[in-house]
Amino acid sequence: MKNITMAALYVALGLVAFKSTQAVEKGPLLISEVPSGQVYSDSDITALKNQDIEAYKGSSSNSLAKEYLLYTKVKATAVSNLSDAELSFLNQASEHKATAFQRHPEGPIAVPVFDVASLAKHKLFMADVNRQYKKLLPLLHSDPASFAEMSTKTPAHTQAAKQLLERTASEKNGAVSSGAITSTVTNLLVDNYRNSDSQSSLVFLKALVETTHNYTAAEAVLTSKHKSPLKHQLLESLDGYFSDSEQEALLKQLITEKSELASQALIKYGQLPVSTLDADILYRTLSDPKLGASSALSIARLFESSPDYAQVMEHLKANQKSRVATANSLLVLKLTNSAGSKAALQDILNKDYIQFEDMKVEVSSWLN
Repeated sequence: MKNITMAALYVALGLVAFKSTQAVEKGPLLISEVPSGQVYSDSDITALKNQDIEAYKGSSSNSLAKEYLLYTKVKATAVSNLSDAELSFLNQASEHKATAFQRHPEGPIAVPVFDVASLAKHKLFMADVNRQYKKLLPLLHSDPASFAEMSTKTPAHTQAAKQLLERTASEKNGAVSSGAITSTVTNLLVDNYRNSDSQSSLVFLKALVETTHNYTAAEAVLTSKHKSPLKHQLLESLDGYFSDSEQEALLKQLITEKSELASQALIKYGQLPVSTLDADILYRTLSDPKLGASSALSIARLFESSPDYAQVMEHLKANQKSRVATANSLLVLKLTNSAGSKAALQDILNKDYIQFEDMKVEVSSWLN
């Protein structure tokens, strides 16, 4: 009995392994696997598109024409108010298996000429977005907390809510929109999204920055614990939403807290007007092993309009024992690449401010 049980187990394991291998080995459809009557050239496709589509309706055309007819029907289906018949049609089309292929330009891979299934799935998604939009619309002004909670339920809810926020921007062509959300509603939304502290909430916080220029929303995005490209995108575009002093405060917070955005923030900080920024922050950061190079770049950019070589030399002199501070101070002058910065480098060598022999050799090579 034991042997029978073990044998059954081995067979079961073998079947699982076989199925797993099949799943792993299944790759893209090769052009050699497609019947020759279902493979079409660029000229075939161009000729089809140049013909009147009505000429193909009701005829026993080839698979390319049939796919084209189905694709155009799906494309023409409006998603704003789908009937039951249209919904059923799109659901069926979303399961459609392609029967017309062309060779991929970079290899022997077969790709559908008309991706009916993907288009139908997109149409179904946008229909869901429209439905959720209608449900979310009354909540935006009357119940912001429920709006915020519902907006992150599904991708369709998220897309609908984002569209709604974008369409209720505070200004349109310089005039206040009649549907613009009030500052009270904005603040309630910001608080709800900030407290939820989720990846999806960042989408809405960034949208609120773009539509209302809300400072708290920007701070919530930039200081979020979640990694997201939205944070970098917002940081790069701060000057489109905030004054120089507001930008300075946001950037300084990221730098002093040494957040994941600190390096990018340092570079942006150096682009602020000299009258706005605190140069001491840049000099203090020169000694940081991770952020010092970014700080050096920002100081070098400042020197394009307001050079202060003496301050760099004093910083180097005061931090002679720090290899990092020395290297980044020298980098400032290297990146500045002006007659004044080269003179400062020569003066540093002459006064023996550099305590590291390899750096002395390197700086000498810069000047030769």
